[in-house]
Amino acid sequence: MKKKIALFGASGQTGQHFLELALERGSEVKALARNPKSISQVNPNFEVYMGDVLNIDDVRQVIEDADIVVSLFGHVKGSPEWLQTDGTKNIVQAMKEKNIKRIISPVFVAGTPKLEIE
Repeated sequence: MKKKIALFGASGQTGQHFLELALERGSEVKALARNPKSISQVNPNFEVYMGDVLNIDDVRQVIEDADIVVSLFGHVKGSPEWLQTDGTKNIVQAMKEKNIKRIISPVFVAGTPKLEIE
């Protein structure tokens, strides 16, 4: 059975690498991006939705039917100060509503991301 992944941060450097790896392993991926054209990946198992992690309805749309959520989004120049805090709150709230229990999120130590990959 294919894993269905909801991905936040697919347009960033880490997100692009994760997306490629997930698709190579046969997962189905839905991603949320403020600018979907910034993601060049073309694959029948990949859908990208235009939206913002700060909009709970956009988050809900992407996590629909997901087995797991991967949160790799972060600050970019000009993003709101509380982007990660408020965006993560929206993701967790939507996960609770949809009874999704699994999330992968990086831990940064001295600027080096550590990803939990199954």
